[in-house]
Amino acid sequence: MIERIGRTRSHVEQLRLLMPRRSRWVYRSIRRPCSIALGLILFGAGIASCASSPFAEEVERSLAADPRYTDEAVPEEPAPSSSSSFSAQPMELAEQLGQQWNAPSADRLGQALDILPPRPPQDFVDLDDAPEDLRPYLLDLAELGVLVSETVDAADAADPSDPPTQNLLRPNQPVTRREFARWLVAANNQLFSDRPSYRIRLATDTAQPAFQDVPPSDRDFAAIQGLAEAGLLPSPLSGNTTTVNFRPDEPLTRETALRWKVPLDLRQPLPTASVEAVSQTWGFQDAGQIDPDALRAVLADYQNGERASTRRAFGFTTLLQPKRSVTRAEAAAVLWFFGYQGDGRSAQDVLRTRTQMGRDESLGDEDINESDRSVDPDDNPSDDNTSTDDHERSAPAN
Repeated sequence: MIERIGRTRSHVEQLRLLMPRRSRWVYRSIRRPCSIALGLILFGAGIASCASSPFAEEVERSLAADPRYTDEAVPEEPAPSSSSSFSAQPMELAEQLGQQWNAPSADRLGQALDILPPRPPQDFVDLDDAPEDLRPYLLDLAELGVLVSETVDAADAADPSDPPTQNLLRPNQPVTRREFARWLVAANNQLFSDRPSYRIRLATDTAQPAFQDVPPSDRDFAAIQGLAEAGLLPSPLSGNTTTVNFRPDEPLTRETALRWKVPLDLRQPLPTASVEAVSQTWGFQDAGQIDPDALRAVLADYQNGERASTRRAFGFTTLLQPKRSVTRAEAAAVLWFFGYQGDGRSAQDVLRTRTQMGRDESLGDEDINESDRSVDPDDNPSDDNTSTDDHERSAPAN
């Protein structure tokens, strides 16, 4: 008994010694959380006491979630301004203007693209009289409708559905200056019908004539005046003050044909040239007879290689014979291709493209017809039921 009392007293003594240490540990453990909790309580009470103050409203706005980053955010409508009508979409603008704005129609889009319609083909009965080497050029240009008898504007062009005309071309006869000018404009504009920047603009009858012998009443005034205004013909407009007459009905010479046409191949300033340079490149024995105004065109034509108009129209030759007249078949050969060093278009290229486009359109029409045939217009069950009911009603009762 005495021993048990002694052990109990010993345990009580040990507990007395341990109590201060445990109390300090518990105090340290709960001091920081209690301090934080007490601070939050006091802060909340302070805000509640000044809920209606400007400070509380500012704190509330700063703690509120940003609506731009929440799922339920509602886009803010822009404030109306005086320039809002100019930034509206076309259809919205139409509503604002009382439906005065209309989308461009197919006709307007065609005018915007500015693509010339194809000319009707021509049928000449005497093309077999042309030299065999030059006949293909005549056939292609006749198919394009280029060898026209008079200047025709795009707006006044004949309907392509019209039947082809039959007439005489006389391919071995000299071509006049007016005829070549007319064909030059027609060929260039048809080969580049989809490139307005490459086409020659026809002049109007209100333009001041560049030549005294080609008045606005002349049937080829539009083409001749257009070439002069483009700087392709020597005239007072281009600084040739002494060239006041065009002489439209005189035969066209070889050097003049090159002088007018080669600039449309290069579409850039012609290179400087001399008689020696032309003689060394072409090997022409009569290079000294070429007009100085045409030397640059003759030399530039040599640089066109196998596409040179001289080679295509006159073949291999050591004599240019610059003053010799150009036949209509030779003129067709000159106008068959426009371009420089392989970068250009021929009449054959344009015909192939149009043929392929026609085939594509035919295939498209066949597909549409086939899809129409695949739908049975008589396959209507309501009609069948109606006809059956009518038949039953019309049958006599037994």
